[in-house]
Amino acid sequence: MDFEVHRLRIGNWKPDSIKAVACDDKFSHNLAIGKENGEIEILDPVDNFAMLLRVTGRDDFRLQALAWSKFVSENGRSRLFGISLKGFLFEVNLDEGTVVHVTDCYSSAVWALAACPRADTLAVGCEDGAVRLFEFGHSRRAPDYLKSLTTAGSRVLCLAYHQTLPKLVLGSADGVIRILDEASGRVLQRLSATTPVGQSCCIWSVTMLRDETLVSGDSNGRVMVWDGQRGVATHCFTQHSADVLALAVSHDETQLFAAGVDGKVVCLRRNAASSSGAPGAAHSAWHYTHSQRSHTHDVLCLALCATATHQRQLPAYHRKRKRTVGDLGILGGAQALGEAGVVGQYSGYHSGDCLVSGGLDAKLCVYAVQDFARLRPLYLPFLPQGQDVVQHDADYRLVALKQGRHLDLWLTNLRLTATQRPRSNSRAEDGAAAEEAVEEAAEPPTWALRVSVKGPEQLGAMALSSCGTLLAAASATDGLHLWQLLRSDSAVTVRAKVALPPTLQLGHVAALQFRPVAAVAKGTRAELAAFDGSAQRLWLLRFRDAADSDANGPWRCEVAAAVDCADAAHTSPAARTIGAGAPRRLAFSPCGRYVAMTSATKYLESHSDEAGAAAAGANIVAAHSVVVVDVARGTVACRLRSLPSAPADLSFASLASAATAEDGERPPALLVLQQNGALKAFDLVAHRPLALPCAALAGRAPAAELRLPHRLRFPLQHIATQRGAARVFLYGQMQAVYVSLEEPQPDTPRVVQPSYLMTPAQLSRQTALAHELRQKTGRHRLVQASAPVSAAAATGDDESAAQDADATAAPQKKRKVQFDAKDAQEAAPAPTLSAAGPSSNNCCLVDVYRNVLHMGLLSAPDARPDDAAPTATSAKKPKKSAPPAEAPAAPPKQVMVLIENPWARIAESLPDTVSRKRYGT
Repeated sequence: MDFEVHRLRIGNWKPDSIKAVACDDKFSHNLAIGKENGEIEILDPVDNFAMLLRVTGRDDFRLQALAWSKFVSENGRSRLFGISLKGFLFEVNLDEGTVVHVTDCYSSAVWALAACPRADTLAVGCEDGAVRLFEFGHSRRAPDYLKSLTTAGSRVLCLAYHQTLPKLVLGSADGVIRILDEASGRVLQRLSATTPVGQSCCIWSVTMLRDETLVSGDSNGRVMVWDGQRGVATHCFTQHSADVLALAVSHDETQLFAAGVDGKVVCLRRNAASSSGAPGAAHSAWHYTHSQRSHTHDVLCLALCATATHQRQLPAYHRKRKRTVGDLGILGGAQALGEAGVVGQYSGYHSGDCLVSGGLDAKLCVYAVQDFARLRPLYLPFLPQGQDVVQHDADYRLVALKQGRHLDLWLTNLRLTATQRPRSNSRAEDGAAAEEAVEEAAEPPTWALRVSVKGPEQLGAMALSSCGTLLAAASATDGLHLWQLLRSDSAVTVRAKVALPPTLQLGHVAALQFRPVAAVAKGTRAELAAFDGSAQRLWLLRFRDAADSDANGPWRCEVAAAVDCADAAHTSPAARTIGAGAPRRLAFSPCGRYVAMTSATKYLESHSDEAGAAAAGANIVAAHSVVVVDVARGTVACRLRSLPSAPADLSFASLASAATAEDGERPPALLVLQQNGALKAFDLVAHRPLALPCAALAGRAPAAELRLPHRLRFPLQHIATQRGAARVFLYGQMQAVYVSLEEPQPDTPRVVQPSYLMTPAQLSRQTALAHELRQKTGRHRLVQASAPVSAAAATGDDESAAQDADATAAPQKKRKVQFDAKDAQEAAPAPTLSAAGPSSNNCCLVDVYRNVLHMGLLSAPDARPDDAAPTATSAKKPKKSAPPAEAPAAPPKQVMVLIENPWARIAESLPDTVSRKRYGT
């Protein structure tokens, strides 16, 4: 079965630059990512950097730095603090995902933040040159102002504490590094980084090692190593061509990493003989080893993650190719990597450090610390995990795109209800029909409406009803917003804003999802499911027509049900959360009876009541789960606990192996895509995992989970399903995998690539290979489609694929995409016969979707074949014994909609920071 694919590039959605990264190396090993707009993400490096929590940003927030407390609080976990250039200090509530305890720093701007490793104290570098200390204590109270240290006379740009000695190092804008006594604030050492000719500089970053070796990065592109005891410079490295903005040191203090405006990450290594920490180690020799240029613009921050992950040794023939998340394998534990098949079968070795960098281009790059010079860096997708920035109606006529505190509504002008003509034997007729179809669908999408919320708070969750007449969005402080829309074929307007019922007590709205129209009761316009992350409660809201006295008024909203979804197993004082319990996804079953939600949470389990003893004997447990709620009964139907990896997405599919309910109906199976790439199915009636035929090779028994045979380059984050079909697309940032749930895997799964990602030489070679195959076998091994991108090769029908190739030989106005059944670089061997068939495309990897925000599958509602096209009359009359053959009925038209992200073009328009004389000008 073919897919007609529509590619939409709408909106100007772009991610915000990564301003700060901080790792909790003292306790939980979680990684905090701070963006310039104040959006903060908490990631788990052990589980493929799965997102545990997201804090929505604000307009003009200007986040500058993040820091984890070195002391564990009374609730048994570290606290996360941050500063803004607007002059305030804040804390992140790790339970609800909000910004709390906003404290004034008594300065017009603050530039640096550091947490003391020996006390519950924070040091803040201010614009007036003072270092102000704040005490936060072991309780959950707000930080209190403690005192101010001696002013430096110029703005303090960076701060660093010594690990064991009571020393505080600060770098200022006048090019001077000062070493202060932590208690009294007295200046112990004063180091000047100005050049002999008097050229001034700014000290952007500084760090101090255990042997009192001091390392600084300045605005002249220099990385200088100092003897902190004697106050003299021992080394000066000039590998950077612009400002050095960030420094990071490995945990054994043998490697030093520096990054800055030029986009390079430079590695400096200390001699092994002088890294023991003995006296005189400060005079040890440092040398430059290697550099990586993984960013296109400024690298603003660096951090090291101390995780117990596994790093894979790659063969020699793979080392020159660019490594990716799945290839390197440093993003997951041994169990997760082995079960999901994210990486190849290589001999692994343990590595406790991985380097993370972020910058202006919004990429989060990951480096192998031990193999920095041998393995190329990886980068994680900048698309938000667990968050839909795109919502649509049932037939993709109306698409909503979220950007900050705005919602842009687009009319796509897709004509998905057009009929599909049967195939004919004439290429000219098919070419003319395709030309006509292209011209009918050539109308581009139009921007119809922008809906904005008041205040600086940005939107978190959003949802659009299937009929496209109701829009919902929520923010952390303003709560839930509902708009009733009035739409036509050419315009969309806001009819009214729907008022919330007074009985609805919503806290932090973490997820929103509309119920399918088929399940909505009679007399009800729509039903909305809203999850309150603060109270762990699911609310079902019902919308009805206005009263009879005001028939044209806005719809009435009322509370239909409220279901408590809190997990009783983790509510005791001995089990305290260190991540967010709010779900990342909400998904309704096609029948509308069940709604499933995901939760990626970490818990601290301890058997002691004292805070100090609990921190010493704490046991961090990942409690990833999926909760299924029966909407008809208003209760929790089942709870799937102890998932090996965080759930990334949810969906429902019809499987023949699912059990039958008491009423005789067979509910759909629940599909769970995990962060490690594994796909599992669960029976909602029997409350047990289902065996997937697609998880086994041909001729073998089905397995409990799908292990993809491919070496994935990026984690798969989403599931695209089609109602009533047992086939799905698993897609991420740069690839998609077609999976037929009821068919086994072929012996050699295919890897296809569209033509617009190929070079001209590859295209010509592929065309020559196709011609050669047709000469030998009489069949086409290439598939063409009349859509911008096609997935016709992802269904396994080679006969129909060959007919498609013949039918579309005429030139078209839209770009063609060719899919090769096997790699175009290799000779075509004989097809392999198996139980799955020689042409099965199950588990086919499409390495194409580079910047996809959303993928959707649907069938045209009235996709029926038209009447046979009239043919030219002949002088001879046809024989009575040979009636004209009827044209075969065409199958229903299957449609795939791709909403792509034009961020690549936006990144190219960013200013070239290297050409600036001074950073910040």
